[in-house]
Amino acid sequence: MNQTQQIYRIGAIGAGLSVLLLIGMAFIAFPSGLEYPGLAALTGELPLNGAEQTLYLNAMRTLFILDGLFLLGWILSWVALGKLVHSRLPLFGLLTLIFGLAGALLDFSENSIIWGVIQNFASGAVQSNAWIVSWKAVQHLSYWLPFIGAVFAACALWSKNLLDKLTAITGTLLVIPAVMGLYLPAFAMFSNVWFLLWFAIVAVLLWRRSSEII
Repeated sequence: MNQTQQIYRIGAIGAGLSVLLLIGMAFIAFPSGLEYPGLAALTGELPLNGAEQTLYLNAMRTLFILDGLFLLGWILSWVALGKLVHSRLPLFGLLTLIFGLAGALLDFSENSIIWGVIQNFASGAVQSNAWIVSWKAVQHLSYWLPFIGAVFAACALWSKNLLDKLTAITGTLLVIPAVMGLYLPAFAMFSNVWFLLWFAIVAVLLWRRSSEII
């Protein structure tokens, strides 16, 4: 197995890991109808009793562990994807890599912001809500950047091959409802479902391409 095959296979495994972790994170239960990151609880709008606070903090810790591993899979898969796209169109390969990795970095930053707020919340310290603006800005970009990276990848990967076409469609047409989900509550789920579909198709694509290299 040559180096390119190894990179593609590691990337495929990383993408597959990301899919499994996204599914796992969807099953994490929060108390009192809260959803990530529990904004109502963190701002004091929804007071939690002792048991609810413990459940909330445990859920967030589990979520951050899984999300950290998800981001590791994201990085591995996007490096391999960038290399594959680079073999077709070098400039688009570079842009795919830059936007994809920048998105992962901002996701890490988003986690860091929330984690800092949670530490204050757990200690009972009084805190302002100024962090919400920064968190929302970082979160917003952490979606937009991989969407843009996927579009560059899709444009370079389009070919007569069915798997290439499916990847290209996921990275272009399906990005539209994902973007709408950032602004329209009725489409909110599509933003996260898109990541699930994207990493699933990328896992198959990279594994297949690694088998085709002689």
